[in-house]
Amino acid sequence: MKNFVRFFIAGCFLILTFSFCGCVDNISDNDVTSHETTENQEKLLTEHLENDTTLNTDSTDLTDATIPIPEKYSDIITEISFSEEKTDIFRDKTGSMSGSIIRKTMKIKSIYGSSDDEMSFYKPVLSGETEAIAKINALFDEEEQGFFYGSENSLHFKEGYFDKLMYQGFSWYCRVRNDVRYIGNNIFSVYEWLYFPLLEDKRYGITFDTTTGNILPINYFINEPIDEFNEKVISLILNDTTPDSDSELVRGQCGDETIKNLIKNYSFADYEYYYDGKNLNLIFPEFGLCIGSKEKEPYIMQIEPDNK
Repeated sequence: MKNFVRFFIAGCFLILTFSFCGCVDNISDNDVTSHETTENQEKLLTEHLENDTTLNTDSTDLTDATIPIPEKYSDIITEISFSEEKTDIFRDKTGSMSGSIIRKTMKIKSIYGSSDDEMSFYKPVLSGETEAIAKINALFDEEEQGFFYGSENSLHFKEGYFDKLMYQGFSWYCRVRNDVRYIGNNIFSVYEWLYFPLLEDKRYGITFDTTTGNILPINYFINEPIDEFNEKVISLILNDTTPDSDSELVRGQCGDETIKNLIKNYSFADYEYYYDGKNLNLIFPEFGLCIGSKEKEPYIMQIEPDNK
């Protein structure tokens, strides 16, 4: 009976996959990363980084090892392996700051799937020996740990995804990508994206002061009081009349009052954003809840900062 249920679910997943043409849409031009479904596409990270940031796609295998199988899954899992691969190198144009993207992949062989379950975490690692850089790298270490197994010290992944992946029962995958959107002028900004097909699509922005290692709230770039800034954001969304824009979709599906009520009580700390060297990219996960046609993906809008 257990096998029947798993194969039934697998059949449903395949039908949904073909129905939705890969289950994902391309995100907007403001969103530099595309939704990839193949290994080759996964390596095309942040192809058009702007301003003071450059990135090379340079793949290097680092480690490959098997790890013990958790006892509660010993009757299902036959092997768990980890591999690490350096997929990219990034640096600012002055050469004063650089780093790499390390992809850690867990592959899980089970008695049910014809292919492996897979989890991947793309971790940015800054080069350097300063306390600030160590602090930034430590944050992404906790994000990685949190993604796989859960961590109270993780910014976004208090609960791990290993158990969630096992619950699906066959040949599934989930990943977190951290795409470097800007590095330069003592700022390091990353766009973090969790994708778990048909289940979760979450986006975050993390922007650091590289002299201290501290996370910068959005008011680092903004001069006006929070009430005025909220009104500006509301106005930009409601008055964007570009045909077929994400803003049009948000207004049509969410409604003006919903948008106003969500944003008017925001504090600066509530704004999820990343900086691309020119614009602040504001991420509104709440709006995904009323945009069924976009599979609950968040709405992202750009706004020019007062301070650059």
